[in-house]
Amino acid sequence: MRGLAVLVLLSVLGWAAFAIFVALDLFKTTPQVLHLISVAGMVVTTITCVGLIATVILGLVLRDIFQVEPNGLIRALIYSGLTFAASFILLSYFGVDVGALLTTSAILGAVVGLSMQATLGSIISGLSMSAEPLLKIGSGICFDDRTVIIEQKTWRHIIVRRRDGVRVIIPNSTLANMPVQVLPEDGPARFQVFLHLPPNVPPQRISDLLSKAFGDMDHIDTTRAIEITPIETQPEVDSILYRVRLWARDYTQIAELRGEVLRRAWYVLDRAGIHQPRNLFFEAPRREKQKQADLANIIAARVLDLEAQHLEGKIR
Repeated sequence: MRGLAVLVLLSVLGWAAFAIFVALDLFKTTPQVLHLISVAGMVVTTITCVGLIATVILGLVLRDIFQVEPNGLIRALIYSGLTFAASFILLSYFGVDVGALLTTSAILGAVVGLSMQATLGSIISGLSMSAEPLLKIGSGICFDDRTVIIEQKTWRHIIVRRRDGVRVIIPNSTLANMPVQVLPEDGPARFQVFLHLPPNVPPQRISDLLSKAFGDMDHIDTTRAIEITPIETQPEVDSILYRVRLWARDYTQIAELRGEVLRRAWYVLDRAGIHQPRNLFFEAPRREKQKQADLANIIAARVLDLEAQHLEGKIR
């Protein structure tokens, strides 16, 4: 802001001095000097106008109206666009053929755009990601079925950290083309696990057993209902698929809770005599192999008995 104020002051003082020079006709014998002063005044005024307009766009429009905090890339693009437009206006004022410059710029822009499609895609995606207020440093999102924390945002990618400490770089183009689940930071977060259970057990019994098992777990929000619902019959594995939905008190605990829920579910159901079914597609070949192995053992034992009887007959 101090630099912008200096530019405004220089513009006002410069034009005031120019008006005095013209009124007093101080450079009557050297009009080139007066023309040079006017050119310098136009340049300074143009720079001042670019700074003022950029300040209004960044401060009033983006920050106050759209509630978006502009980053370095947005600032650079706004200043570049305004400078480009102001330069063409200034050149056309001085009699330069702007049309030829526009034609050349369009050709160069097409060449650069074709050679940098991936980079430009990341830049545009980065702008859209930067304008999204939910995606900020410290926010938790679901990526690749994992809970990750946003640590850094750039115009090409974001850097996230998984629960195991591994940092992952996600290109903005990838993030923009996929649904992003932003986890709540100020309240419980829902998660779900799936269980394959026998079809001969009543669903109400399954629901009662699991509800009691999960009701006293740490980090589970027990003020919200635990949903245990059969959602699909799977005859190929002789089972029913159950969906278990619970609420974690904090989204950072979801990864550990998923494993704990499965462990406790297996323990409670096993004590009640309820076991997860086996896949029939794998069970049938296993039984067939077992039958063949048993038959081979019987034949081998029979052969040994016959050899023993034959040897005993020779001895006699």
